Amino acid sequence: MAAIEQAQQQGCLLNDALTVNKPERKDVIVADGTVPKCRFRTKTYERLAKNGKHVPGASFYKEGGEDGTWVHGMKELIFSVRPDESPNSRILLATFPVTDKTYGGEAGLTVKESLRFKKEIPGFLGFRFDGAFRGVHIDPLMKAGISVVTPVPKSDKRHLLYEVKCSKGHVHELHTESGEFCEIELLDTGEKNTIPCKRVKQYANPPRTKDGTYRHYAEIRLSCGAIHRERLDLTKGDRDLKLNRTERIRQHPPESPYYKDTYGYRADIESTNNNLDSGLYRQRMTVDTLERQALIMIGFCIARNSISQQVHEARLREGLLDDPPGQASRTKVAA
Repeated sequence: MAAIEQAQQQGCLLNDALTVNKPERKDVIVADGTVPKCRFRTKTYERLAKNGKHVPGASFYKEGGEDGTWVHGMKELIFSVRPDESPNSRILLATFPVTDKTYGGEAGLTVKESLRFKKEIPGFLGFRFDGAFRGVHIDPLMKAGISVVTPVPKSDKRHLLYEVKCSKGHVHELHTESGEFCEIELLDTGEKNTIPCKRVKQYANPPRTKDGTYRHYAEIRLSCGAIHRERLDLTKGDRDLKLNRTERIRQHPPESPYYKDTYGYRADIESTNNNLDSGLYRQRMTVDTLERQALIMIGFCIARNSISQQVHEARLREGLLDDPPGQASRTKVAA
């Protein structure tokens, strides 16, 4: 709670809007997993294990996606938030160990903790994560009222969604590609050309039922000019059709301006991971258990947040913050 209070004192996670389709940076949490290297080199670790000697409880994890590299160590999941682009202003909100026994792995743990954060922090409106997020992870966050921006898997291809009848009486074959709605045009050469369906409006409806979930919609312009409305989150009908809507369609597709402007927020967490690695002795974890690693991670978070607090106070003294959020945030935290 101390990190959350600090974040709110620095103007983050205070928005009281019921729904926000495109939240500001200060209301967006970014997260990522990192693997501090084991204090033993891989060959040494394998030799000690073979001889029955004590070795750290480390595992092998792949970092950097499908084309990444394998790292030997104990994985940690880190959440952070940032009020603006000022250097050293990020606040680390929490860190969680990820093990081979973690249900759902890194992505599953991220969803679980994000939903817990949302219950405790209504001002948490947006989330950024890497390509490990799939439709099954995105949907519960959207239904909780969180705007999610993640990449589309490289393996994603064009998929037939279904046929729709527009307001002009035309029947359209709706497809999805790269997280967006589209139609297919047959050229004279026999080739098929993709026609993206431009989104003219996008919004979320707050909970109106006992289940307390949000509903997300996009109004798209079809090839005939008619406006058609489509759900962005998973529906009961999708389950009946065995359609993974949130896997095929993104709330903010990679080609959208909002995605291009805000997915870069994840650089914060990448920088944090680099700070952690460079601060370790010989860039390797110096302990052998998750419990001891947790102490190092907590100390790291406290140190980084102390820097952020000093930067914030300096900006207040120099008058660089027009509307100091401290007093308002303390009132909300106390309430």
